[in-house]
Amino acid sequence: YNKLATSQHPLHPKLDYAEVGSYSLLGEFSLLKHSQYEVLEKLWALPDNHGMMMKYYKLWQSQEEII
Repeated sequence: YNKLATSQHPLHPKLDYAEVGSYSLLGEFSLLKHSQYEVLEKLWALPDNHGMMMKYYKLWQSQEEII
């Protein structure tokens, strides 16, 4: 991505691993905002649905840790 970011029109910012690792919401990830796949409009990307999925996966992980 970083190799191609500077050749895009409009220009896209380069990504830093530390910065990407700190993103908690899809809306904070500018690469997805400029995507041709309209990722932020998918049902799983909506804030309520995303929150429910995060709770589900945390519950699933906690059950796995108990066993």
